[in-house]
Amino acid sequence: MFKLCTESEGRYYLSPRKLKLIPGIYTTWYKCNDCKEMNIVVAKNKCVNCLSENIEILDVNSKRLDSEKGFWRSPIQKILTNHEKISNITVEEHTAQLSQKDAKIAIATTEEYELRFQDIILDVLEGPVDILSCTTTMEVGIDIGSLTAVGLRNVPPQRRTTSSVRDVLDVGERLYRP
Repeated sequence: MFKLCTESEGRYYLSPRKLKLIPGIYTTWYKCNDCKEMNIVVAKNKCVNCLSENIEILDVNSKRLDSEKGFWRSPIQKILTNHEKISNITVEEHTAQLSQKDAKIAIATTEEYELRFQDIILDVLEGPVDILSCTTTMEVGIDIGSLTAVGLRNVPPQRRTTSSVRDVLDVGERLYRP
């Protein structure tokens, strides 16, 4: 196992003394041209995913590396080099499955998420909700007055497409009404 493991009672364990953690920002990456997998390691000049030898070496400043991994790498690079502040995005799910009230709790989980989505914080340990994942027709009665974008991930069935598009247009009309 490439001498990274130790065996004990028929099981293999990674040996911490043989491992070195380095940020992927500062290292060469390898792109397999067969399976398209991208990794920061190769094993004996082979792809660790498919064992192909058809590997492209990507320098830290490679345009291909930036185009495929830049979305994740750029914020980290900015934090490490420019000492920028780390920001978080809070995403919560809003479905009927979460709306059951517990007798011991004053509000349902979905109601709490709705309030946090409106920047009304009831618990100091919980911050605002930035993204609220809902049904495609948004028929759940959420106050979406401050909504700035709507994203549809799945296309609804044919008979519901018109309704979903109408709901999105209604949101847009409310946002941009003078």
